[in-house]
Amino acid sequence: MSPWVEPWRGPSATVVRDIFNATEVQSLRPEQRERWWAAAFCEIGVDYDFPTIGVTGAHRAVTR
Repeated sequence: MSPWVEPWRGPSATVVRDIFNATEVQSLRPEQRERWWAAAFCEIGVDYDFPTIGVTGAHRAVTR
């Protein structure tokens, strides 16, 4: 089954663009900007794992 059969469940490109280009973050230091973005994504239910400062999210192994 093709993954394209189901509708997109993530945020729209417009929402993501608005988060990354928000005027509130333009004057922040890079670390502060990453945290602001992470909080903004959290508000819409998306896990953002600080990809540009070298900190990654914890990955869990699934056992059955």
